[in-house]
Amino acid sequence: AQGFKTLIFQHDNCVQSEINGIGIFMQRQVDGIIACMASETKDLSHFEQLIEMEKPLVLFDQINVPIKAQQVTLNDYETGFMATKHLLEKGYENIAFLNINNQSTESADRLLGYRDALTEQGKFFDPRKVLNVQLSVSGGRYGLAQLFSRNLGIDGIVAGSDFTALGVIKKLGDLGMSVDRFGVIGFSNELFTEYTTPSISTIDQQPEEFAQVCSRLLLEMIDSENPYKYISRVTISPALVARESTSYSILA
Repeated sequence: AQGFKTLIFQHDNCVQSEINGIGIFMQRQVDGIIACMASETKDLSHFEQLIEMEKPLVLFDQINVPIKAQQVTLNDYETGFMATKHLLEKGYENIAFLNINNQSTESADRLLGYRDALTEQGKFFDPRKVLNVQLSVSGGRYGLAQLFSRNLGIDGIVAGSDFTALGVIKKLGDLGMSVDRFGVIGFSNELFTEYTTPSISTIDQQPEEFAQVCSRLLLEMIDSENPYKYISRVTISPALVARESTSYSILA
């Protein structure tokens, strides 16, 4: 916005680093803060201090605990449902889920979306087809190997991230298996997903919309004499990006 400068602090999902970042912003006397809460944050005193001072605060993405601040979150249930439904509509029968390796609401909501998409199509939910892994290439490799060892006839995977999806595809290649008839879909729509072979289908988490909504809410708070008079929670809907990793239709 005109007249404002932007300061960026990366906390690397570390609670202490998050606290340090808030402290730095306060020392710089910023007009307001947009923050993504670290996944392990439970003590909210550094955020509550901002609210007590009526310093405008907008939280986005995963929000672990109740707090009286503007919040912008992704519909994680819809991401799990949308990814699973896409594979089912392509005709894949035995779909596994490599979920986030933590106990977050994000993880639980995605799993519920996966289950409900299966139920909607008359499929039985089999907990053996769900595995929590690190969201990384190595996590994808490990997850696929573990699922194959269970002899469940898996022919499609909802991967917890695009890096996990890439790991699945790499492992399929290591095993000499054709990727053409194995469905893989990830989350985030990372830049590389369009350029891999095959290109990776994914669920776009709409970062541009996140940025626009967060900025609008923050500017409204800065302009308000009572920035915490009205508190809202905005939920962003994801978008499917279908590419080659799910392009083979068994139903065709």
